[in-house]
This record gives sequence, structure tokens and C-alpha cells, in this order.
Amino acid sequence: MTNAFSEISGSTLQILSQSIGQNLGLHFPEGKWPDLRRALEKAAPSLGFDSIQSCANWFIGTNDPSRIERLIQFLTVGETHFFRDTKLFQALEEKFLPEIVNLRRLDSRSLKIWSAGCATGEEPYSLAIVLSRMLPDLFGWNVTILATDINREFLSKAEKGVYSDWSFRSVPQDIRRDFFESKGDHSVLNPDIKKMVTFTEHNLAKDPYPSTLPYVGSMDLIFCRNVIMYFSMERQEQIISKLADCLVDGGLLVVSPAEASSVTRSDLIPVNYPGIVLFRKSTSESRAKPLNPLLFSSLVETPEPVQNSDDNPFVWNFVPPTLTIPDFVQPEAFVPYPEETPEAAEQELSPYVEGLNLYDQGRYAEAIEVLLGYVSFNGNQHSGTALSLLSRAYANLGKLDEALDWAQKSVNADKLNAEYHYLEATILQEMGRNQETATCLQKAVFLNPDLAAAHFALANVSLRMNNRKLSDRHFRIALSVLGNYDHEDAVPSTEGMSAGKLIEIITSMLRKEKSA
Repeated sequence: MTNAFSEISGSTLQILSQSIGQNLGLHFPEGKWPDLRRALEKAAPSLGFDSIQSCANWFIGTNDPSRIERLIQFLTVGETHFFRDTKLFQALEEKFLPEIVNLRRLDSRSLKIWSAGCATGEEPYSLAIVLSRMLPDLFGWNVTILATDINREFLSKAEKGVYSDWSFRSVPQDIRRDFFESKGDHSVLNPDIKKMVTFTEHNLAKDPYPSTLPYVGSMDLIFCRNVIMYFSMERQEQIISKLADCLVDGGLLVVSPAEASSVTRSDLIPVNYPGIVLFRKSTSESRAKPLNPLLFSSLVETPEPVQNSDDNPFVWNFVPPTLTIPDFVQPEAFVPYPEETPEAAEQELSPYVEGLNLYDQGRYAEAIEVLLGYVSFNGNQHSGTALSLLSRAYANLGKLDEALDWAQKSVNADKLNAEYHYLEATILQEMGRNQETATCLQKAVFLNPDLAAAHFALANVSLRMNNRKLSDRHFRIALSVLGNYDHEDAVPSTEGMSAGKLIEIITSMLRKEKSA
């Protein structure tokens, strides 16, 4: 593209961003003008303009909202695939959907699910596939899966149910074999799965709901991932509030990790489950917010980021080595952990939520008092979740000895939980105990090879210990893992740091080491 093609005035971008906000509800402040420019660079040739300035002038040269709506297909991102976020869908299939199904089986035998911001349909169709696998008597159920998006082009593709190989990355072959028919270079969705989903155009910011949107109201489950980030903070809170109004009491709201901080309604209670972010609507529980991890930055001094490069030699090409099972995960090393009864879980929920709420408010001493009573009352009948929260609270008060003690107790409660080993490592690092830090991180990455934060931390600790070979290895593994994320996705256990940002940091450090 020529310079003349890409030239546009700041005043034009300002007017265009205002028009988009007024007509579409999407938020493009000055910091996002590069995204707006890129959208215009795609729109201009498609609409027959020889420059983005003339294209922008056309969009803003009328009061007709239908014209600005044509920009939607170039502004929103349709990057998705089937069963995106494997942990989430596994948790839904193994725990959360069975709970809902068991309740509904006793009365209405109906399920209502909404995929808000469904893009090209992979998400709602994945949910349909999960339900078809869970319910052998599906024909006897009244199942509604509503899928909405602001982008008409995306919806048109979704309704066809035809997908390329790119939509099936990380999808088990048996799912593709059982639910799709191969036709040339594409796969066609099974008609029975396809008819389970209803698609309709809808703007979460501008269109009214729940009362005027078909099927919405008393939803059991709402997916709204990587959607509200397109809106202003004020609009985000409004959207979350409306979504909550659409949920039945006990219903679940699923958002992306990067959007969890926008969920501030007092009746949306965070559900603590490893590796996923969801909230349960409860009209009786007190307000609580997501658990904040220990400061990720305590493990490494962040260098200046480098610009993305198309010829980056480090990204996406590393194949993780075969790992040998260490002694600490041999079966004989464990004592079976008592299974928590449903009755105990019901009784114990409120004290833990109270402690979590106090922690989130920065009232760590009060949180510790509540949580100590909680774990003392329940003896061994609790998971490592409360123990790890105690550890974090003590750490944030600077009481590292106590923090380490509770971190180790959380590990003993669930030796196969990688995040507990990672937590112990962060505290040991704060105490300057590098060798023990490295040992804990090695356990974490063995238990969860996809925990990029642990690979990154292990690389940095190894670098401090002058083991450049091991450091380089784990930097590269981290990059390989991050290749499975979209650049905007928040990386688990990093306080919301995006995958793109972490890739920049690692690449910068690798280049620095290479030139040293």
C-alpha cells in the first residue's frame, strides 16, 4: 500500500470513533486508533476507495446509521475455533452442565444457553456437541442455544455450518469424525447439531434485552468471551448487568480472564475452579470478586518490549522435549485426599466467599481471620483453594514464612495442582531461595506443560543461577505454549498480562542473551 493510501487526519479518526460509539456502541479511544486505521485499510479496497481518508469520509458523511454499520465486518475480530479453551469445555462437560442437567431433569427438562458474540459459530456449535454427548435422551429435552453477534457476515457463515481446517486446531479427531462430514477442503456440520443453534443479529450495547430478544430470559448459561472488551468501562458494566438479568438464579456467566474485572454485580459470585473464569448468579450471597494472584512481576524484572517481527526466529517453532516422570508424582508418594461431600460444600461456601471478598478489598488480616476459622472448622475436609488463598493473604502482608507454610499445605492437599506448586515458587523466590524455587517450578511445568507463566519464571530463575541452557529451553517452551493463544488473551497466573505482551518480553530477553 502506498503512503497516500494510508494517510488520514487525526480529526477524521476522532469523528469516526465518535460516530462508531454513537451508532454501534463500540469504543475506539485514541489509543485504539491504530486498530481503526487497520479496519479502514481493509474496508477501503473492498468498498472501492483509493484511500482510507476517502473511505472514512464516506462513512461519516451521512446521518444514515446503516452506512456506519457496514464498518462492523472490518472492526470486529472473528478469530475463534471449536472448543476454544479446552479446560473450560472440559469443566462444563464434567461438572457444571451435569449439575444443571440433573436439576432440570427433575422438572422442566429444558436447557437455555446463550452464546453472546458468537462470531462464526464455533462456540455455540461446540456447546451443542457437548450437550449431544451428555444427553443420550436429547430428543426428550427442550434445548435452546441462542447465538448472537453484531457482524452479519459472521452470522451468515455460522448458519452455513461449513468450516476449514483452521477451525479444528486442538480438536480431537473423534469429534471431527463423529460430528462433521468431510467435503473437499472443508468439513460440514452434522444437520442434527446445526439445528440445535438459533442465530440472530444483536448488539449488546445498543439493542434492548432481555425482554425484546427472542428466547432470552431465565438462561442457564451465558457465554460472553472476548466481547465486552470492545466497549467502554461504563458500557461494560451495563452489559454485564443486563446479562445478569437474563440468568436464572444459579445460572452461570462465562467471560474471558481479561474481562473478569468488569464483573462487579453483587449477585454474580465467582466460581473458583482451576484454569477457568465463570460467575454464578446468586440472589442470596454477598458480593465477591475474582481471586487476584500474587504479583507476577515479583519473579522477573520486565525488560523494554521489542516490536513484533514477522521473521521472529523464536516463536511457534519449538517442540517441547519428552519429560521423564519424577519421583514426586509416583502414586505411592500420595495419601488419598478425602472427598468433599455436597452437604459440606453447601455449609462451607459462605465463610470462604467472605474471606475471598475481604482479600479482594485488600483487607488481608481480616481475610486471614475468616479463612483460619474456615479451615480449622472443616479439618481435612477442604480443598487447597482456601489454603492457597491464605498463603496469598499472608504474602501480601509480607509474612513470607506463614505464606510459605500455607502454600506447602495447599500443595499437600492437592499434589497434582500445578498452580499450587507455582504459588509456592513465587514465595520462595521472594525469599531468595532460587534452587527451591526452580524445583517447585519444575514440578509445576511437569504437571501442566501448558502453564506458560511457570516456564517463563523457571527460565528467569535459571538465568539468575547462570544456567543459560535451561533458561533458553524454558523461554522457548513458553513461546511454544503462547502460540496457542490469541495475542489479546490473558495468560493464566500473570495478573492479566496478554499473550502478545509476554511474547514481546521473552523475545526481547532471548535477543539480549544472544547478543551478550
